[in-house]
Amino acid sequence: MVKPNKGWAGALGIGVLGLLLGLGTWSDEAWTAEAKFVGATKCKSCHRKKGSGEAFQKWEAGPHAKAFNTLATPKAKELAPKKGVSGNPQKEPKCLKCHVTAYRVDPKLLAKSFKAENGVQCESCHGPGSAYRKKKIMIDQALAKKNGLIIPTEKTCTTCHSSESPSWDPNRYTVAGGKKVGFDFEQAKKKIAHPTPKEYKKKVKTEKEEEEEEEYRPGGEGVHRALNSEELNLAAGRDGRGGLSSCRILNF
Repeated sequence: MVKPNKGWAGALGIGVLGLLLGLGTWSDEAWTAEAKFVGATKCKSCHRKKGSGEAFQKWEAGPHAKAFNTLATPKAKELAPKKGVSGNPQKEPKCLKCHVTAYRVDPKLLAKSFKAENGVQCESCHGPGSAYRKKKIMIDQALAKKNGLIIPTEKTCTTCHSSESPSWDPNRYTVAGGKKVGFDFEQAKKKIAHPTPKEYKKKVKTEKEEEEEEEYRPGGEGVHRALNSEELNLAAGRDGRGGLSSCRILNF
């Protein structure tokens, strides 16, 4: 299998085989030049946990995680000529723009943990996650959005799920009135839904609050606490009776 060029960037989605639903492309309106793509494995640490909604497992078992690898299949090579691709689809920009994450992005914006061969990853839809991926930020959606989190819309998906795809089927979905359409956002979204349960959010929020309380309580690790007179004397190098003490430094 040909591995992708680490200097990729750009539009992302699903691909040549008309997989269930491509999450489209990230938008530059919600992320800064400093944000880096960290890769799905960094999201895994929280989103694989039992009770979390297991978004990572859902992604891993779905078509997006396999988007790059599908370009190496006989079916992909059969469909590629429809778009004028005569060579290897895994090296063709027309294919890569919707089968990988961060296509043509400056390599400086790709963290060491990012693996382009993992296909259409979390950041294809939600934007580069280096600034928002931490639990203490993600627990607050408003704060996460300020740090670059993108909530994908229909436009995100249709960047790749369009008639530009060689596997586009204009009759794929049936909507109200029996009308046939090639893409329906609401139906497609349900196929790859990965919500985080409210109970888990509440649990994580409680843990965060407890951590903060521990950090700032008197005597808490990493926090300067008030010293009593005896400790002040010791810190000053005195034994409490006006004499010098051998204890010159107080660690707390």
